[in-house]
Parts: sequence; structure tokens; C-alpha cells
Amino acid sequence: MGGFSQVAYRNQGSLYVLAFCLAAGSLASLPVLRKHGIRVPPLDFLTGTPPLFHILLGLVHFFSVFVFLVMQGRIFDFYMLLFLPALALISAGCLMPVQKYFETWNPTKPGKWHPWIVESSFLVLIALILAHPLIPRSCRLFIPDLVTYLQHEARHADGLARWNPLLSVPGTTLFGDSGTAPLVALMSGAQLALGEADTNQMRFQGGFPAPGKFIQSLEESSVQWAVVRGRIQSQNRFIPRGLFAIPEFREYARTRFSSVDQVVLEGDTEIRLMHHNLP
Repeated sequence: MGGFSQVAYRNQGSLYVLAFCLAAGSLASLPVLRKHGIRVPPLDFLTGTPPLFHILLGLVHFFSVFVFLVMQGRIFDFYMLLFLPALALISAGCLMPVQKYFETWNPTKPGKWHPWIVESSFLVLIALILAHPLIPRSCRLFIPDLVTYLQHEARHADGLARWNPLLSVPGTTLFGDSGTAPLVALMSGAQLALGEADTNQMRFQGGFPAPGKFIQSLEESSVQWAVVRGRIQSQNRFIPRGLFAIPEFREYARTRFSSVDQVVLEGDTEIRLMHHNLP
């Protein structure tokens, strides 16, 4: 469940919106229910009307997505987007009583909410979410360490920059780890072989394209360098990870490339720069 907690933490904005909608809808529904008679059970009032249908449909969608994600081996941030239709349905169902409240609002009766209170609350919430990236991280109310490509992938730029002299020769091509090779190419001016920046291992595991076909294309393009990510384990063994955890790519790097340099990142993660062995 660690993946769920991490994903939820990075997407708290959606959770705040949902919580506000639930609270506003529940409070605003009280005077509506009171108007229909105190003896009328809430579910009898809601049954057959849009709010309950939207909420139930949203809950079914929400828990269906939840079960689907539990079945996955790995969870990534963008999987959270699958919850958005459910959150929209649940929020709509909870906000419908607010509309009912506006319809029954009478400015001459004391003790009534003024509609602008709810409207202003939404405007403040929306403004906060939109302005959140502009707020200094130390002052943010939530998501203080939002992960972006610049913050995440570029955090090792200083260490990897020492390869720039080797790769800055015009016409240099490289390929490799999807989290490192594009950054190395960007800093050094080298070209990504075949113009491929997305070398995520799951892409090739799904056969888009097949590893053997991609390797053949790399050989035909006369690729010069490979950027390999791995971990150092017992007895100083280098275990390839990511793209090179796929047997075909691991064997390709082992037989066709020679290690030139390596950069140790956090923990036991190591990035190796390997040069193609010319025939």
C-alpha cells in the first residue's frame, strides 16, 4: 500500500476538492430535507433523484478502479487520473443539494446561508490550486515536494555532466535508460538514437516494438553509446535495471558494449556509460 499513499500524497488537490464538495453538499442538504418534513428519511428523499444515482455510480467506479490498481505490480502517479470520473460523479451528487438550497434561499429569513459563501469558497479553492505551483515550496499548504521532470530527473545532472566532453562530438548518438539517457543527451548535445526518448522497459515488454527489432534498428543506425542503469549487489555485482533488465537488452549491452565510466547515484544505484565495440 506504500504506492497508494505516495500517489495520494502527490494528488491531494483532488482529495481537497472532493472533501469540500462532500461537506458543502451535506450541510446545504439539511434545510432542503427540513423543508420536506423532518419525518422524511433522507434516503427516501434522495431515492429516485439524481444525487443518489451520481454518488452510487461514482462509488462503483471508484472501487472498481481501486481493485484494478491493487492488482497491478507497480503504481505510477498518472494512474490517479482513473479516479477522476468517480470523483466528478460523487462531487456532482453532493453538490446537487447546494443547488436546491439556492433555489429555496430567502434573504429575509435569518439563519440562512448566503449563496455567496459557497461560491466564494469554491473560487478561493480553485485559485489556490491554480496558484499552487507559484507558491514557494516551504510555504505550500499541501504537496510540498511535487515531483516534476525537472526536479526528479535532473537531480543527478551535476554528476552526469562529467560525460559531456566524451559525448559532445558532433554526430554522437546514444540510447539507454529512459530516466537518464534523455538528460545526458540534452546536456551534452548528443542525439538520441532513432530519435527515441521513451525507452521505458514496459513499452518493450508489451512488444511496442519487440526488443529484438529495436536492437536491430539500433545496430543499423550505428549507435555509439549506451547509458545503462543498475544496482551494485553482493560481491560488487552490477545488476542492470530498467530497460536493461529485459534479457535481450541486457545481453546486447554485455556483448556489444564496453563500460567507459560510471556514476554512483543515491544508495546503490549506478549509471554506466558504455561505448559500442566496433566490428
